[in-house]
Amino acid sequence: MARRPTALGHLCKRGHDHSGGNSLRYIHTTRGTATGNCVECGRENGSKNRDAQTKAREKKAREQGRRDGKYMGTPCTEDHTGERYVIDGSCVDCETARRRVRAQDPDRRPVERARKTRDNLKRALNEFEEELHPERQRIFELESRRRNLNKLVNR
Repeated sequence: MARRPTALGHLCKRGHDHSGGNSLRYIHTTRGTATGNCVECGRENGSKNRDAQTKAREKKAREQGRRDGKYMGTPCTEDHTGERYVIDGSCVDCETARRRVRAQDPDRRPVERARKTRDNLKRALNEFEEELHPERQRIFELESRRRNLNKLVNR
């Protein structure tokens, strides 16, 4: 998820002081000023809602006598059975299908992605060093001339 731009604005109602009487606020998208919601208030509200949702899912699983971290909820948009994970409420069948796709497609595997990223970074570094090579040679030549001139002057 992309980070939303923030700036210092007036103190919020809850008094979340970020620096010297100012609250860290999201920048309002239409006005471009720091008059949006307080960042800390958003974090507090978000975590409260997530905790309450997770507790409700845990309660539903207990009522159904489930101890495997799943519960029967409403069917998903793909019309799967309705079995969902307690931790985040995601559909079990959808998650299983996503895992299968990731397992079959090497580009979607985290280890393969990391390896490709590392290889791309190495390639970019080598290209950069090749571009610098003539410049480094010139610097080396200038430094050796300077050393030789210093030797002549210090004689």
